[in-house]
Amino acid sequence: MKKMTSFAVVLAAMAAVSCSKKDTPVTPITGVGFSKTVDTINLNTALDSTVFTINFDASVTRQELQNRFKLKMSSDSAVAGKDYSISAVITENPVQAKVTVKALPSLARTNFHIDISLDESMQITGNTQKLALVIRPFSPAATWFQSTAYYAPNFYYYTDSTSKWTSIPGHYAVLDENDAAVIGFVNNYVQGSGVGFFNMHRIYGAEVGIINIRTAKISVPRALELIPDAAGARKGTVRVIPQQVNVTRRDSTVFQIGISGTGAYDLDTKAMDIEMNFDDTKINGAAVNKYKYKMSVDKLTL
Repeated sequence: MKKMTSFAVVLAAMAAVSCSKKDTPVTPITGVGFSKTVDTINLNTALDSTVFTINFDASVTRQELQNRFKLKMSSDSAVAGKDYSISAVITENPVQAKVTVKALPSLARTNFHIDISLDESMQITGNTQKLALVIRPFSPAATWFQSTAYYAPNFYYYTDSTSKWTSIPGHYAVLDENDAAVIGFVNNYVQGSGVGFFNMHRIYGAEVGIINIRTAKISVPRALELIPDAAGARKGTVRVIPQQVNVTRRDSTVFQIGISGTGAYDLDTKAMDIEMNFDDTKINGAAVNKYKYKMSVDKLTL
């Protein structure tokens, strides 16, 4: 169900209406035109706002428009003053309203859809125009993603016995189209292959029958959830999304390993630390098997 809100230009002239004016007929406004009817604010770019104009013909003066101007916003989820702000300036020669919509920092993970139109109380004649605005939320997960083929962020695992960090190849990052906070790892470039997901192809090499990424065929499109400390924060928590991961043996049979875990990320250093737990009970192993990892856009010296 869409939420309806209204926005009016606040002017002293609107503070009161005398009794003598209450019975004065209001002339309908005609000749309305929106400068654009679709637009997007993408918070993953440098722009956090959009500007559009609403033109009016000579049937209304600037003063009349100031007194009557009111917008109506409808949205399934966006809240004015919390998720976005809106303001308008009325000008003349020509008479028009210059409207600015600014997206505010939020914890949104899916797109906001906002329809902006003129409120019926303005008594507009023959106008059906509106602006369909989409606000795409900021995606912390996008820091570790590139649309370049075969892109994989730098990935490292820690070996307790040697006290050393070792790199893991083949973590091809993918984003979730419906959740800006989620990143996964899928090989979309080699049919029938997988990724070196948290070194599982080595950890479970004996069960697989060979240490080989393509044989293990591990694919986890929703692996990590990145939760900012606050709206607009550059740091946050990593949550390994609990699930059963399919791993393929050399004979093409499949076994499952449960995953869970936590960590932390920093968008300024472009790095994250993760502690993963593998649950091996489905292959008669221990329920708790902890490992440490790092993921970084830039190569790390460890």
